[in-house]
Amino acid sequence: LKKSDGLFLPMLEQMGKPLPPKFLLKDMEFHLAIFLLVYGFFMGGLALWSSTSMWVFFKTAGFYLAFFAFSVVEFFILKQKIKRLHYQAQMMKAVQAARMEIKS
Repeated sequence: LKKSDGLFLPMLEQMGKPLPPKFLLKDMEFHLAIFLLVYGFFMGGLALWSSTSMWVFFKTAGFYLAFFAFSVVEFFILKQKIKRLHYQAQMMKAVQAARMEIKS
């Protein structure tokens, strides 16, 4: 992600889909990488200190449940970030309009 556009951007470009802002894609890809890293350590811990049936559950259905929870949380994080950016853009427009009134 630091060297190039990551994986999501080229994939969406190839699919011909409308692209969201790059910074949102990079944030989402970064959060996904962290999620997968943490889940990998969690699965390693289960393999070492838990029963096989517990590990198998989290290897199959547990991953889908964890990914669903991650997706819901990520949706709200990105939604809040977009709201914050929209608010900042509105404030910048208001400040610029006020400066133009002062100059004229």
